[in-house]
Amino acid sequence: MLYLNQPAGLDAVLLLDEEAPLGISVDLDDVDLEFVDKTLSPEDAEWLFASAHLPKASLLRMEDGSVMLTASTAPEWTAFGEPLARSRYDL
Repeated sequence: MLYLNQPAGLDAVLLLDEEAPLGISVDLDDVDLEFVDKTLSPEDAEWLFASAHLPKASLLRMEDGSVMLTASTAPEWTAFGEPLARSRYDL
């Protein structure tokens, strides 16, 4: 669901209207991103060339027409010896 009264939802709709090579699926718990090559048909094996399931992602349309994507994985705790280590990856 895209919320058009929110900047991210409106940007996503504008990108899709401009036929940007980007597919967006958002729900209340996490984000699924799929990057597709719109010059190919969905039946082609290389049509979907990247996908991710993330707890957080953001798209920002830049002034030059490009798109900036930032995303983060869920934090993970690892026990190694006595101390606990927390890690998270930012894309």
